[in-house]
Amino acid sequence: MKKSFSVLMLLLTCLLAQSQNDTIYPTDTLVNPSYFSSSNILANWTMGYCSVNITGTDTTFAPCYIVTYEDYYTASIDLCPDNLDEVGGMGLHLDSAWVLDSNLFNQMELDGSNIINDTNGYWINYNNLTSGVTIDGGPGSHKYCIEADLFLGTTNTWYQRFEILLGPIDIPGPFTIPYSTAGTIGVLKAGVLLEYTPPSSNSTPAMNGGIIPIDFCGWHPEPAGFGHFHAVPTGINVALDAVGVDTSVINCSDIAQGNGSELAGFTFEGIPIYGPFETDLSMPTGLDACNGHFGPTPEFPGGVYHYHVSATDVINAPPCRANYMSLNAWEYGEWTGGGMAIEFHENADLINVFPNPVSEGVLNIEGDYDHFTIYTVDGALVVESNGKSISSLTQINLSKFPAGMYFLNAEKGNEMTFKKIVIN
Repeated sequence: MKKSFSVLMLLLTCLLAQSQNDTIYPTDTLVNPSYFSSSNILANWTMGYCSVNITGTDTTFAPCYIVTYEDYYTASIDLCPDNLDEVGGMGLHLDSAWVLDSNLFNQMELDGSNIINDTNGYWINYNNLTSGVTIDGGPGSHKYCIEADLFLGTTNTWYQRFEILLGPIDIPGPFTIPYSTAGTIGVLKAGVLLEYTPPSSNSTPAMNGGIIPIDFCGWHPEPAGFGHFHAVPTGINVALDAVGVDTSVINCSDIAQGNGSELAGFTFEGIPIYGPFETDLSMPTGLDACNGHFGPTPEFPGGVYHYHVSATDVINAPPCRANYMSLNAWEYGEWTGGGMAIEFHENADLINVFPNPVSEGVLNIEGDYDHFTIYTVDGALVVESNGKSISSLTQINLSKFPAGMYFLNAEKGNEMTFKKIVIN
């Protein structure tokens, strides 16, 4: 019950790829493990090289984090109500978001789903729109509401492991790549997967008019058994209120809302996602098609390209991405303990580089390392160390290289440091 890739083979392949100089580096390192919750980590944040899709056919590698979290979140409400007096979660019917209550069921009745038992108006029956067969929709038979059971493991803990690029890769564009239904977007601060919109009742024949529910924070279990979000919980009450939901009664209460301007998580390509408001609680301006723009945030006061969640749509995640993302983004399964065979840990204190920017051609590298390399942003190797430095100072003449941004990668044992270098 494991999703797609072996971490050991991935890292071995990635390290080989790096040695062949087909590694590219982010324009900035934005992802920081300190921004994420540490309470549910099973295998700590490590560094490696993850495959990315550049042209649609070619694959190269970029520095990334790999982390494993426990899949811990469960909804505190019954997502599929048993009768017309109950209120469940939310779902998409005919591409519009609805609360699963009597208003939706009356609308489904008008749409021809025959969702209400005409005999007593109590049990919610379901008329399969393809076969025409009416199925009892009472307790234990939620055919109108397609709900999976969350599987939290048998004897072991259910886990999710993610790859997140350290930051966005700036390849000449522009690019606007829409997320598909249930397409993976990124990771929320709590370490839970974020996907795009769930299927609507009319999206595929297999749905037969049924609703896939999410709770009011945007979460649900999927048929494989693990849980994920289809909406960003940070600030989602703002969107619920905007679509006419009485948020004094129906709201996201399982996850703290804050003031709606906080960092919510990161996309897999390393771009931060924020709530619907700016830090001063104003509405963001100048948003592009992916709900992103450049501006200062508490974590990046100098300004950064970032996404905002929608303030008017409960399916509030960014609808598209403007950069590349890792191909093997995540996996899940039952956690059996133990670490990965090859682990690279970030050590920000491994080396120090100065002056930076380099204004007179000479870069000083000070620290304890086994090996270092300097690359262009396109992944071309320009400098490689000849040997080992033990707490010493190395001077590198960079005057022959064009002005611009470069990346220094220093390694010692299983520790790794990336430094962005600017040559003026």
